[in-house]
Amino acid sequence: IDGDGVTDTLDSDVPGWDLDTAIVLDTDIRRKPEPLNVNEKTRSVYAFSIDASKQLLTEKNMNVSVYTQFAALIGNTTDPVSGNDTTLGTGIIPFGLSTKFGPARFNFEYRVMPTGRFEFGYWDRSYEIERATFSATNMGLLSGANVGEIITKDSKLGKFGKQKGYFSTLNLDLGSLISASMSYQNLFGEQWDENTNVFIQDRNQSFLASVGLKKPISRITSARWYYQQRNVPNPFDFDYTESTITGYRVGIKLGNGMILNYIFRRSFRDINGDGKVNGPDETIN
Repeated sequence: IDGDGVTDTLDSDVPGWDLDTAIVLDTDIRRKPEPLNVNEKTRSVYAFSIDASKQLLTEKNMNVSVYTQFAALIGNTTDPVSGNDTTLGTGIIPFGLSTKFGPARFNFEYRVMPTGRFEFGYWDRSYEIERATFSATNMGLLSGANVGEIITKDSKLGKFGKQKGYFSTLNLDLGSLISASMSYQNLFGEQWDENTNVFIQDRNQSFLASVGLKKPISRITSARWYYQQRNVPNPFDFDYTESTITGYRVGIKLGNGMILNYIFRRSFRDINGDGKVNGPDETIN
């Protein structure tokens, strides 16, 4: 208002304006969206589990046991069909086998997700990265503004339907200096397809590996390398996703009780929301 009591968009007498008086100002102004407020919405996830085991054999450097387990995630996720919130699901291990033979330890599990909306090992190595990610989409060339959205890990569990399969892990002591471990999960069942917007039958596989020192070597007090890729059709394609994380940590003794730890970690975030992590800013070191 210029002081005459009439809004400028309706006023044909604006001081200093000597052009068209029919339309004085632009009444269709695009404004940038409100800043993202992370405190407006909160989400919580809880879990509980119960298990039982039975020792079958115990000998020197050898033991065999069986076990069973039930786990449930408590909270909500997003139903990809309706877009509404729905409760998280459960995971069952009807049969598990744990063995130790000398330097090798091997576990095998049969796993079932009877209703989906669940993930075995939910709080894994990449949880701090996946628990809340930011996705930005462009509103258009006229405004030049981006709309941001916080996507939580639990909100994406709705893409998992009924699934079943197996999990195995091997831990091995390679002499007195090195230890190694590998884990592999192969589930099959319903998974939400972003392209067709329906549940399809597909593989849900995970692979984890690590190698590390068991004791210091000279000035190297510790060293460990790790790699993880979870919940993909084939982890051995090595197509990176937000669940991919790799890195290493080396501890070097400097003297006088001081140890220098060098830590490197590479992870990935889908910043633009296209389902891929091949953008220039989507690799995080």
